[in-house]
Order: sequence, then structure tokens, then C-alpha cells
Amino acid sequence: MTTGELQYQTVKSGQLKGSWESSLMVRAFGGRVQVQGNPSKWGRSEAVGLGCRSIFEAVKVYNGVLKELGLPLFHYPDRVRFYGEDGEIDRTELKGPRISRIDIAANLILGSPASVEHYIQWLLTQRVGRRGQPFRAKGELSALAGSRRTRQRACYGKAEEVLEQIKRWRRKRITDIESVVGYLSALRERLHSQGWVRDELRLYTDYLTRSGLAYAENWGDETMKEQWQAFKVETQEIGAVVDWKSEVVARLIARGVGERAARQRLEVLLAWMGGVDVGVGEGRSQATFYRIAKDLRETVGVDIRGRPNVVTLGSRAQQLARPIEARVATWADVQALYEGLPDLAA
Repeated sequence: MTTGELQYQTVKSGQLKGSWESSLMVRAFGGRVQVQGNPSKWGRSEAVGLGCRSIFEAVKVYNGVLKELGLPLFHYPDRVRFYGEDGEIDRTELKGPRISRIDIAANLILGSPASVEHYIQWLLTQRVGRRGQPFRAKGELSALAGSRRTRQRACYGKAEEVLEQIKRWRRKRITDIESVVGYLSALRERLHSQGWVRDELRLYTDYLTRSGLAYAENWGDETMKEQWQAFKVETQEIGAVVDWKSEVVARLIARGVGERAARQRLEVLLAWMGGVDVGVGEGRSQATFYRIAKDLRETVGVDIRGRPNVVTLGSRAQQLARPIEARVATWADVQALYEGLPDLAA
């Protein structure tokens, strides 16, 4: 990003550590200054719902860092006019800081951990953009579509990302490690139980340059929304995602079965549906088997004492199925997410 001439030509770089998780890489070379890093996480342990709300807020964060370092600040581009031989304006070019990548993100709330799993699995059957680029799995609870040269759409369980942050924090040697880990663990538990999913649109250099968005001043009030809509999931009928397994667990719990036992009964049901002999044996007594069979028979309507019937199972699953609702998190949801979390040492 061109910001003014410096006093040296050799490359100089340094990684700046924020007060918590975030770090920024600042490089100065030959009259250029480059900053890499997430401005939304600068000075924070995480940025679930507290990110920069516009590209101009992000530039403000970067300029605050550059000011502390005594480096030239990023400014909005100058319009340089080039004149032809006839004295008329031949062309106008922008000269100034260029954006090489920008991420636009939203948080979705699905209501439960099981719904997150079903939503990600459903995404793997969907496509994005006019070319219909497919999603591919990038981990247990992560889906990615698009190209790193142009645009990508990424969706992942937010609780899993925070878990990775906790693992990184445990490897650090700082005095207030337990305070940070305790805070992030409590936050992760809420994200997990409520089923938070991060939905990101990532725009890279080639696309930004080609679309005229490499300069901040070309971003208007509606630009982020327009870019989001241009590379959205082609089919947003979340009702197509059904979650009958969670309904089985919910019915068993309502019957008085503990949550752990309810999930074990679901595993027995799934094994039986797959043709596995789930009768007496493998550490299961006859009394236990009949108790599990009775619970499933009275809550789900299938009898694991016999052989599974494909027609009957399809009918029962359809009756138990319920649509998964994915809604965009509001500011009120974000405030409720953070309310009452453990104190984070300053």
C-alpha cells in the first residue's frame, strides 16, 4: 500500500502482538507499507460478534497501529489524471492503499449442536455463485466453496474455532492464562449449545482488482450487501434440512431418560437400522435390551426386537423430521451471548 517514501529500501517487518489473541504483521519496503492481520481481533481474545462493521473501521484500526509505529498512515487514494497529446484527459487512475483481501461475515444461530452438523452436511450438497461452485468439506464441521484467487464462501461451527483458540492459548506462557482459557471455555460452551455457525465471504486480490474494489473509496453503503448476494448459497431453503435424530433424543428425554442414555439409545437405533444385531450381548443384559427396546418403541414407534423394515423406517423418520431453522444473529443475540461470562483479566 503506497503511503509515502520511507528512509530505507531494505525490507523491514515485525509482528505486533495485541493485548490478547490478535497479532498484525507490518512490513515496510521501498516506499510501501503493508499490514496483514484481522483488525476485528486486534486487542481482543476473540471476535465472535464484535468485528469491524465496515471497511473504514478496519482502516481506522490499521492507522492506529501505524501511528504508534511512526509510519505513514493509510489514506484514501488520489485520483491521478493523465492527459493526451491533445490536452484532453486520457485516463484517470487511483494511486494509494490497495486492498488485497477482505472477509465479510455473519453469524447464524441454528439452536443446537446437532443442527450445526446437519446444516454443514446440507451445505455440501449446495452450490454458490452463477457458476454453481460446489461446497467441499474442510474438516468435521466446516465447508468451503470457491477459489483462493477470487472468491470463497466458508461456513464452520464457531464453537470449534474457539476450541482451537483455547488450544493455542494453552501453549502460551503468560501469567493470566487461566483467566483467558476460562473465559473462552465458557464462551465456547454457549456457542456450542446454541449452535452458532460462521458464514464468511472472502474476497481476494484478483477479484477485488477486476471488480474495482481494491480501493476503499469505491466501497459504498450497499457494497458489502451486494457482494454477499452475488456469491450466496444458490438454494437457501433451510427447510430442506431435516433433523429427526434430535427429535428422537428430545422425545426420550421428555420420557424421563437422561441425556447421555438418550443418545446411547439413538446409537442403538442407528446401529439396528444399519443391520447390526443390537440384542443381548456386548455387555448388554436382556433386561437392559428390553428396557431400551421399550423406550424406543413407545417414543419412536419402531421395535428393535425385529428386523428393520425400510418402508416403516422411512415413514417414521418422515414423521419425526423437523426443519432446521438458521437465522442471522442480531445485536441482541450477541449481547446475550457475552452476558454473565467470567471476567477477563485486563
